[in-house]
Amino acid sequence: MGTRARKTDATLAVAYLRCSTDRQEESPGVQLAAIAAWAGANGVRVVAERADVGVSGATAGEARPGLVGAMADLKAHGAGILLVQRRDRVARDIGEAIAIDRAVEKLGARVVAVDTERRRTASARWS
Repeated sequence: MGTRARKTDATLAVAYLRCSTDRQEESPGVQLAAIAAWAGANGVRVVAERADVGVSGATAGEARPGLVGAMADLKAHGAGILLVQRRDRVARDIGEAIAIDRAVEKLGARVVAVDTERRRTASARWS
């Protein structure tokens, strides 16, 4: 018995923001501005925003209220995209990033990082 992906709308997105420090270049405002610019340029409407502020990227996904809420929002709105500024906003650990991607895919959506600049983290190299 196979599982079928849910029907979602690829023009609807949920924004997910995460920052573990108060560094200005990683602030929720900076992340949201990048996400909003990408969404506007690509005809995507952000239907919900969730954030985990002061939370490490090494924290398991199920232990992050913002990420758990973002997953619920994907399902509730039928959104096809979980939008993040960078891949390392989802997770710094490659195994955790893969697990989160799979959970998003089970909802019929995909993770999209709007900043494609390569970083030195394992999760950025993987994306």
